[in-house]
Amino acid sequence: MGDGFPDGLRAAEFEVMGVALQVWQQYRQDPDAALSRYRRALALGGTRPLPELWAEAGLTFEFSAETAARLVEMVRRELRGAPL
Repeated sequence: MGDGFPDGLRAAEFEVMGVALQVWQQYRQDPDAALSRYRRALALGGTRPLPELWAEAGLTFEFSAETAARLVEMVRRELRGAPL
């Protein structure tokens, strides 16, 4: 497609995947805190711009190569330890 994303995916979908992986990463480290931050952000609903909502949840509002690499490495570590 020429947009730099794999076939069928768009930048917004990559952002959503990045957010989901960040939430999962936080949950793996501290489930109670991760859920509390996530609920606090959800409670704000559409009253704030996305960057503020994500910050409230302790998430990064960007999906740079550095962020992607960090999240991919986390998934790789999880998969290496997963039972077959």
